Amino acid sequence: MARPTPGVTPPIPASGNASQHIKDAAGSRTARVTQPDSQRPGADLQREFLLQGIAARYGLAPQVLSVDLATRRSEVEFVAGTTWIAEDFSQAAQVRRLCLRLRDLHALPVPDVPRFDLRAVLVARYELLCARKSLDALERGRLMRWHAHSLQRLAESGHPRRVARIVHCDLHAGNIVDSGELRFIDWEYAQISDPLVDLAAILTYYPGVANHGASLLEWSGRAADSTLTQLTDVSYAFLLINWYWCQLRACGNAGDHGETEFATSLARRLDAMA
Repeated sequence: MARPTPGVTPPIPASGNASQHIKDAAGSRTARVTQPDSQRPGADLQREFLLQGIAARYGLAPQVLSVDLATRRSEVEFVAGTTWIAEDFSQAAQVRRLCLRLRDLHALPVPDVPRFDLRAVLVARYELLCARKSLDALERGRLMRWHAHSLQRLAESGHPRRVARIVHCDLHAGNIVDSGELRFIDWEYAQISDPLVDLAAILTYYPGVANHGASLLEWSGRAADSTLTQLTDVSYAFLLINWYWCQLRACGNAGDHGETEFATSLARRLDAMA
């Protein structure tokens, strides 16, 4: 693993799925056995491959070759190329390429899938964590402050009114492959939602990308319906959702040390932005 750029939050660690690169007479492909959705808060295997299949038809993702929902085994086209590293997110030219590719993704036809509502997810995960984890008065007060702040900022972000598109939702370096043009892999958390969610995900993993300011909105085609303040508001909600993700996995004994460190870095940022 490449050493992260100083000041850049490391990406969320892999969720424990077992995958294998297979190369034989039938071609080159990646086989994967996926963890139950209960261990991957927000994931849905059927939705994942529906949305990946649409993106694949337009050259944005690997082709889906087979999916067995019962055994949770899938095979997708192996994508040859260079996987991005954290340093790519510190280069303006690379960030611009990524944003232009997001513009393509967010222009794809949208299937009849329920919208990913950040507010509903925030409320549901807040309630679930409070039910599963024993919190002292200080921890509960801190969480209540984050929760209230996230709902207020989300209400001001334009999120409910923005036209929903296909979003990848997990664009860290390991999920971007460059073979001359960029393709996105590992669509576990893909959703139908506000396109700002993809930019918020990038800012969650690589906060230094915020230095590009309004260019992020211009490059990704969002300048007409979004402001930088609104992007920051959506990003705060996404930070908290990722913190919940780490906490809920830890409650189910599915987390690891890398996720604990990531959650700690998210908590510092949530405090600083609240």
